Amino acid sequence: MKKVGVGQDAMMTFADVEESLTKGTVVLNSAGAYLTPLAAISLATLESFQLPVGLNVYITAPGMTVSAPPHTDKQDVFVLQTQGSKHWRVFAPPAPSNKPAADPYARGKGPDDFAVADLQEPLIETNLKPGQLLYIPAGFPHTTDTLQGGDSGDCASVHLTIGLDTHIWGLDYSFLREVALRRQKQKTLFHVGGADRDVTSLAWLGL
Repeated sequence: MKKVGVGQDAMMTFADVEESLTKGTVVLNSAGAYLTPLAAISLATLESFQLPVGLNVYITAPGMTVSAPPHTDKQDVFVLQTQGSKHWRVFAPPAPSNKPAADPYARGKGPDDFAVADLQEPLIETNLKPGQLLYIPAGFPHTTDTLQGGDSGDCASVHLTIGLDTHIWGLDYSFLREVALRRQKQKTLFHVGGADRDVTSLAWLGL
């Protein structure tokens, strides 16, 4: 993916975008922070959920076998298709015991090897069309392509990803528990399976 940021990182010409689309997906990171129409969507989502929000734009050329390889996110994500079509597959989280050292909210990122073969059959497999919305909970693996775009033709796929940053900012009960234990100078980790684990890891292990 080609990522576009803010400020100097955002200096990308139309020709740059066209070239990058031949290789994969162009990502406009934090677009909801500096594009006025998208800022309105971010603010509406913020007011509705009362949680920190991040909004990115993803542009993918048609005919891409893989526009995003299998991965998980720390955010609860709402995907809104605005142009063209994109084929999505959403999977159940793999058993953490298969790879205990891996962060269940960051599979397929950085050095972590993560393939479709590591997953079961998709829970959801669908082609999103303009105006359609898909919700993906944090930690649920997903992958995309524009190979099965249906009637989208030669139209590039454009979608918005609205992420609710509950886990990133620690806005959950597990973090509240950890803070309370720290204030009392109590142990916050559990020794399970030969390793110290936090409460989030225990939940994913089903303990």
